[in-house]
Amino acid sequence: MSFAKTPKQTPQTPQRPIIRPGQKKGYTKATRQQIEHRVESAALLRFCGFEKSELHRVFRAYYGVEWRQTDRYIYVAIAREREARESLPYSPAKRYAILLHSLI
Repeated sequence: MSFAKTPKQTPQTPQRPIIRPGQKKGYTKATRQQIEHRVESAALLRFCGFEKSELHRVFRAYYGVEWRQTDRYIYVAIAREREARESLPYSPAKRYAILLHSLI
């Protein structure tokens, strides 16, 4: 195994990627903290109205991940959003009360 010298070594990916036999470029597995941050970023960008192709571009430029991994982060963010939505009460009055208390 050899270490690749790459400009992708940033605070988001501090490890040096390893190029394994059969690979063209190095790969570094993200830590749990990095994964959590990326899922939160995907959720925030979706909330801001970014389209899927724009998310792919942002994640590729900032984190250096491919479209398939970006899709995984997006789908986890969507699942968490659904889970949070399902836990809210159905009554609009109760939802409004929860919103008011969260802003105080």
